[in-house]
Amino acid sequence: MNSITLFNNTLIKLIARSGTESQRQSVILDVGEFGYTTDSNRLYIGDGVTVGGFITGNIFKGYSSNILGLTNVPRPGDSAFDTSRSTLYIYNSGATNNINSWSPVGGFYTAGNGTITINSTNQIQVSALSAYNISTDAIENSLTITSGRVALSSRVSVDEIVTRTSTNLKLPTNLTLGTQNYRLTAAVVTNGYLRTDAAGNLEWSTANSLVSANSATLTLGKGLTGAYAGVASNQFPLSGNVSITPIFAPTAYTVFTQGLSTVRSSRIANIEHVPVADALAALPTINGLPLVESTSRFDHPASGAYDITTADTFDTGTVVVDVNIVNGTYSYETEENQIIFSPSIDAYVQVINSNTIRVVFYSIATKFNQSDSKLITGTRTIGAALTPGTNSVNTRFSVSIYG
Repeated sequence: MNSITLFNNTLIKLIARSGTESQRQSVILDVGEFGYTTDSNRLYIGDGVTVGGFITGNIFKGYSSNILGLTNVPRPGDSAFDTSRSTLYIYNSGATNNINSWSPVGGFYTAGNGTITINSTNQIQVSALSAYNISTDAIENSLTITSGRVALSSRVSVDEIVTRTSTNLKLPTNLTLGTQNYRLTAAVVTNGYLRTDAAGNLEWSTANSLVSANSATLTLGKGLTGAYAGVASNQFPLSGNVSITPIFAPTAYTVFTQGLSTVRSSRIANIEHVPVADALAALPTINGLPLVESTSRFDHPASGAYDITTADTFDTGTVVVDVNIVNGTYSYETEENQIIFSPSIDAYVQVINSNTIRVVFYSIATKFNQSDSKLITGTRTIGAALTPGTNSVNTRFSVSIYG
């Protein structure tokens, strides 16, 4: 094997394979072999496979007022600075005179208006905003933009108004509540009340008279009256000679259905059905008539007797119980399947203890006599039927207990 001996003062000059660009494109450089194009001043390196090898670096083509007119054709990856656009571009591929063949790197930016500015050190700053910079889509219908300023609309939509720094909320003298206009015309007076005239003017007046009719009784509410003595009938003084008539209000109250669905209730602890046998044993007769269980196929399946327990106790000797039946009817059919009876429902009340009463619902049944022609000729009483009444979603039992 031939060899070269190198000494410390030996100089070696390496020269890469060279040729024109067109020649490079027709040869395959060995692995690691360099090739230099003399017409484009480019250095390539081979891999032993690829025709022409691979370029080893890109070139900055310099500054130009129009990079699309470069005469020295760039290679992909080369860069150039376009002074007219103040932008650095990288060449990709394609026609060099087409801007789409170039990609900008960064850029020089300016603000479109005075909202954003760029200072001398290229810092971006946000200037003061005005209403002209706010889109109407950015505000709700309670705000409006007028002459470059944001203002409240003539109609404001809000759920609550509270004071910010003041204790009181100041309202204008003229107000519209609903569809009625009001105007406050006078200052506040001690022990006064606010009244209005037909024109809607509001003023504070002294509360020395509440009624103007010549009557000795003032109605205070349903079931309540106020009586005053020793004074003129058209005055209700602030003190003295005033009394309220006794109030007779139930201590417990309930409205329920045949199936024990409570419609409304006050001070009622429990309502329950009483078994038929217990109801018949405790109350064998009604008004001298035997109490029997109804067998009508139209009946609600309840027993017809109810125990109602109150939340509070009452005096068993003085308690008063009112029972009202709404849409309660009773119907049954004779064994001959000929006649249907529809008498009303009545109630019988038993006091069980100091917080329980029993209500038994019954009907005094009557039977119609018939001739052979099936015409009604008369009636006769046959007994009292224990029943909750005809099965109906409209039937209601109202029970008021006065203790």
